[in-house]
Order: sequence, then structure tokens, then C-alpha cells
Amino acid sequence: MDCKSKERAELLFEHYPLLKAAYKHVMQLRGIYKNTSMDKAKTRNGAVVRKNQ
Repeated sequence: MDCKSKERAELLFEHYPLLKAAYKHVMQLRGIYKNTSMDKAKTRNGAVVRKNQ
């Protein structure tokens, strides 16, 4: 993310904390699927969803 994008994100997240939480979850799930096999990713995905409920 470039400097301007970070500034915009910080402003948005400051005013919309739910958006910040959603972004965090998306990044966690993205990392799971990017770095593991599909079977492992599905298992880890379930753990992240349960953790964040």
C-alpha cells in the first residue's frame, strides 16, 4: 500500500471501526489461502471464523 492509500485507510478506519475489523478478517483469510494448500486453508479458515465470532 502506498502512502496515500495508508492515509485514506487510516481515516476510514478511524470513522468506521467495523470496516477496520472486516478488513483485518479479509487479510487473515487471504493470508491463509495464499500460503497453504486448499485442505489446510479450509481448516484454518474455520478456526479464524470461529475465533472472530
